Amino acid sequence: MRRKFERKPSEVDKDVEIQKKIEERENLISALKKISAFYEAGDNQESERKKK
Repeated sequence: MRRKFERKPSEVDKDVEIQKKIEERENLISALKKISAFYEAGDNQESERKKK
């Protein structure tokens, strides 16, 4: 009965790889959000200068 619930090493490796990819994508997304926020702040400052 126990054997049924045991996972093969290859399945565990796949899960670990998937988790790493998810973390990489989350890191990229947060980096892109920071970059876009930085550019938006720069655009807002530039448009304020043009108005004056």
